[in-house]
Amino acid sequence: MKRLFAKKLILPFVCLVCISLMFVRQNVYQWKPVLGEDGLVRMLHSLQQEQTRNRILLIQTDNGTLGTISERHSDSHKSKKLEQRNATRKWFDNRPNITSSKLAVEKHPLFPGYIIENPDVCKKENVDVLVYLHSAVDHREVRRSIRESWASHRTFVGINLKLVFILGKPADQMTQYQIESEFAAYSDIIQGNFSDTFKNLTYKAVTLLVWVNAHCPNARYIVKADDDMFVDIYRVISEIVPQLAQKKSAVACDVKTDMPIPRDPRIKWYVNETLLPGRVTWPTFCSGYFLVFTGNSVLQLFEASFGIQQLIPIDDAYLFGLLTEKNASLEFVNIHDLISVNERPDPDREIIVNGKFEFIAFQVKSPDYHSKLWALRSSKLSTWEQIHSNFYEIFQDSEKNSLYIV
Repeated sequence: MKRLFAKKLILPFVCLVCISLMFVRQNVYQWKPVLGEDGLVRMLHSLQQEQTRNRILLIQTDNGTLGTISERHSDSHKSKKLEQRNATRKWFDNRPNITSSKLAVEKHPLFPGYIIENPDVCKKENVDVLVYLHSAVDHREVRRSIRESWASHRTFVGINLKLVFILGKPADQMTQYQIESEFAAYSDIIQGNFSDTFKNLTYKAVTLLVWVNAHCPNARYIVKADDDMFVDIYRVISEIVPQLAQKKSAVACDVKTDMPIPRDPRIKWYVNETLLPGRVTWPTFCSGYFLVFTGNSVLQLFEASFGIQQLIPIDDAYLFGLLTEKNASLEFVNIHDLISVNERPDPDREIIVNGKFEFIAFQVKSPDYHSKLWALRSSKLSTWEQIHSNFYEIFQDSEKNSLYIV
């Protein structure tokens, strides 16, 4: 009886303490688990309404202590967040509206057709950022890691991001079954009707142009990367997009000029003499491992692609080189210093010490690195990134075993 009476006294007392602390921001309060399992359930129930209204969180940390966290956003704080988000929206909302080209895709000299067309990704929405990645057919784990980390559609508040992977055709039917199963689960795969080989990468570029023109012409910006590149999508939006926002038609990339066309058959990027006869160098072009371009560029690229009849096996020189050669309105923005085509020796330490990675995009060692680096990145957000992040609510300091509202 005494024990029951004590519990009855403890519960309202603890609840009173919790509610009185609702007005305190960024503090953590911990108790020994004196309530036991039943008491914890009752406390959670009693705090449910206040938790919803005032964002009180009650947690049990790894060392067994109880903690509550409370946060009440002031009107001024909310107003500043809204003001910043509205300012960011201008980068997207002020872009011109795009209509699809009326050129008949059936007459395209290089479009191979679809195996998986996937027409409903954009669903006539206003897509702010379309991320598309060239991916090898057997890179299932890479795709899983990317869609769960930096390219997740859940990353941002108020910025609509869509993700697609461009694949070719595998050599065996079993892999094709696996691709179809993956598509059924995630709905983010576009598959062209061509063999998935290095020499056929240009078919992926053509497939992307045809698909965006038909099914996602309303994308404001397009991010293209290879699937072995980690992309700091926060900095893409906060640092690269503003550079493109005021330009009519532009691409930000590692710009290459006066690059010789390789004619030696022993070189991986060999181009046969029968292709582009008489040419010694490529036109100015973008390296394809990572780039960002305005969505209205697709219309120009798509229509220009009807003018090249032969398959040029170097996709980046084709897409933002040969197709843009006669397009004076497309502006190149060189972001060479923000990209590394090589693996970083210690990206973990870069972000722990400096608060950010040295590069916005860089090659990663293995599929699980996407998730690992994204977890580190998500714990080091700037004020702008905090305001726009869907995930920036709470994080747990594993060393102190405490939970913080940030």
